[in-house]
Amino acid sequence: MTTPTVAEVVVRIRELVHAITQGRESLMREFTMRVPAEPKRDADLVLSVAADLLEREHKARLEAERERDGMMTRWHMACDDYGQMKERAETAERELAESERKLNIANGTIANLMDAGCPYCLTSAEGTSYCTLAERTVEAETRKREEAESERDANLRRWSDSESKLAECEASLTKAADELAALRKRVAEAPKAKVRGKIGELATVCVSHDLAGKHVAIVPLRDGE
Repeated sequence: MTTPTVAEVVVRIRELVHAITQGRESLMREFTMRVPAEPKRDADLVLSVAADLLEREHKARLEAERERDGMMTRWHMACDDYGQMKERAETAERELAESERKLNIANGTIANLMDAGCPYCLTSAEGTSYCTLAERTVEAETRKREEAESERDANLRRWSDSESKLAECEASLTKAADELAALRKRVAEAPKAKVRGKIGELATVCVSHDLAGKHVAIVPLRDGE
């Protein structure tokens, strides 16, 4: 069977539409299916071909729309990239102009310093003039920074030593407080008596103080006390 062309399908569909409007007899005559089949005339075959054509056209249109959207996206991205590249180029041009301006100022300054006999302005064997003042300034600043760092480290060490000594003092105070509390406990727990005269054998402990008439606690000495 020969597949009808688009033009033939269009013509036959118009004929079928006209037959629908002409009544039952025309409808029965035009919508018959012949044997053997006639693809360019039989209504079922013609309408099937028309449906295939419409489906292919719809798919092609969707694909074209997707391709168009993709191209638009790529075009917008290219525009953005171009804008960024243009901005970077303009920035580079401004930076170059600023560098040239500073270089001209530096060259003029060096020339003026050389004319004035500045000891920091030197000329290389190739005839290039340059100023070493910036290098000297950097060296001086580096030395100052190193000195400041050394002083800071020394202060940190002194602070650390002070912290250690303070901790030792606090430990000593804590130990003394513990010993005082223990001694007070021993005194509180020791037997009490009233002295009627000098203690005699305890004179080495009491020295020459007269404890007569005073209440005292008798605390036994420990080893080493």
